[in-house]
Amino acid sequence: MWQAGDVVTHLADLPNALAQAHDRHARYEAAQRRLFEETFDHGDQPDEERAAQAIVAHFTKKSP
Repeated sequence: MWQAGDVVTHLADLPNALAQAHDRHARYEAAQRRLFEETFDHGDQPDEERAAQAIVAHFTKKSP
């Protein structure tokens, strides 16, 4: 289940969601911070290095 903000399923709802985004942000801030830390905050290695290594690893691994 998505926890980091409102979900818009119809394009017609987008203007209203954007208009409310600032006021509703506090509802999702804790979840957004937690998800960011779980995704990007992994020790001393800079995130951009980890991302680059993941891309290289993906494209250099041999197919079974």
